[in-house]
Amino acid sequence: MLNKLNKYQKNNYRLLSKDQIVELKQFILENKLHREAGQLSLKAYRLYQMEVNGLYYPSLKNYSFQDFENERKEFINFYGYTTFKIANNINHASYKRTARLKERIREAVESGSAYFLTITFNNETLSKTNEKTRRLYITRWLKTLSPFYVANIDYGKKKGESITTQ
Repeated sequence: MLNKLNKYQKNNYRLLSKDQIVELKQFILENKLHREAGQLSLKAYRLYQMEVNGLYYPSLKNYSFQDFENERKEFINFYGYTTFKIANNINHASYKRTARLKERIREAVESGSAYFLTITFNNETLSKTNEKTRRLYITRWLKTLSPFYVANIDYGKKKGESITTQ
């Protein structure tokens, strides 16, 4: 693992080629380093809120800016600043994507014309189509109803097996 990271550790992330960035992003996602960076970001935000607005977070009891800075430096020393920067970017992009989705759902619900649907395919359709084709079917159908929609793929669980049909 560290062998792979060593080639990025000293580089400025802006000097990496597209292929190197893609490879580093894959590495970060596979090893869930973006989640570690996200936790650091959340701690920094909460520490700021505690100091500026007086908010209390039980998870940060006996935790200081110095503790945060030590954790951050430890991460950077171990993985490198480039990895830290890209992991933060991935985490931020995920956060913003979720925020946009929540805002779209909030607007739909507040408009009074929101519908929540469950679409189930039968076994024949599942066996004759792939996921991309089914996604295309659903997208086309939803666009006939409204230009505004939010779609989610959820296979669910039932006794440990994926539910795709009923």
